[in-house]
Amino acid sequence: MKRIIILVLLTTLFSCQKTKKTYNIICNVENYEGFELVYYIDGEDFKNRQIKKVKDGKVIFEMKNKTNEIGFIVSSFNLKNSYKVRIKILPEKKTINLRFNIIKDSIQVDDNIFEPVYNFKNINFETYGVNQEYINIVNKLNEKELKTTITYSKLDSLSEYVFPPYRANLLNIYNKRVHNSTLDNVLKIEILHDILGFGFFFDRVDYISEQEKEKINLFFSEVKSNTNNSNNYFKLKEKINSINKIKSKEIEFQEFILEDIDEKKVSLSNLVEKNEFTIFYFWSHNCGPCRSFNKKLQSKNKILIENGIEIVHVNVDLSRDNWKTATKEDSINWTNLYAGKNVNLHNNYKIKWWPTKVIFNKKKELIDFEFINPEDLLKLVK
Repeated sequence: MKRIIILVLLTTLFSCQKTKKTYNIICNVENYEGFELVYYIDGEDFKNRQIKKVKDGKVIFEMKNKTNEIGFIVSSFNLKNSYKVRIKILPEKKTINLRFNIIKDSIQVDDNIFEPVYNFKNINFETYGVNQEYINIVNKLNEKELKTTITYSKLDSLSEYVFPPYRANLLNIYNKRVHNSTLDNVLKIEILHDILGFGFFFDRVDYISEQEKEKINLFFSEVKSNTNNSNNYFKLKEKINSINKIKSKEIEFQEFILEDIDEKKVSLSNLVEKNEFTIFYFWSHNCGPCRSFNKKLQSKNKILIENGIEIVHVNVDLSRDNWKTATKEDSINWTNLYAGKNVNLHNNYKIKWWPTKVIFNKKKELIDFEFINPEDLLKLVK
């Protein structure tokens, strides 16, 4: 009996030690009582989003993101364009307290169209940590902002004659405040990515000096050695490769097991090996060309299959519900898989826009062939 009790106690103790502690994000909202706010992580399914209303001037979210994932707070009203009006929350191993105001604003979405948004002002993290340090550094960067309108027609001359001192200032801030510091690696990645995307200063890579490239690569080598291969890291790596004029590695086949509309597991390898040519057609419900292509494929799919060509739809919507709705609306009755925001799949197949089309032969070799209409693919077998 004693042995059983001891075993139960040890099992309970071990379970407690393995339980991951969840920290809170306490939002003190100084106005808009009853207003609905959302906390989410880019790429997660909608069902994982936390939606809560301001009650007694507070909203409390659970910080469930992993140690290398960045979360965001946005008004439920602005979820569609949330990347423009959201509060960034870097992961911390403690409860985060922040205070902010909500204001009704507008953003320009077209020449004469302005869309109403609810923006956040006077954001202050009352618990000092990674997030307040991020704001401090970003505020310092913003002091170096060019106080003039930048147009693409002037971008080359600006890059050559005007931008160099601004680039030097930004890199100097990173060198003094971030490089070789004890700051969190997620913070270092985010700041370096912000700098390289700041105000078009680093957009024209032909005008970045060798000395500047050396500094950038030095900074990147530090975060690279400590990275957890987060989505933000891969975005930064792409920018670094662009600056170094390194061509993206050719896409290679990689196996993924995905679910079809009936929740059955499907192997990409099995699909590729059974066809002469297999096309992975990465699509989203809000992609106009994708939806148009779906309708065209209805009448052409049979002849493609007869010629050993299979188009496999792989959906990358954040929400399964959107995928299922679009599937029903477009009457998709061919192989149709769900990937969502699978970071490894997106990086491996270089999915940056929709549709992305990748073709393999049955030997899993990449085929360089572009098509617009389904029938164009018949040229592969002629």
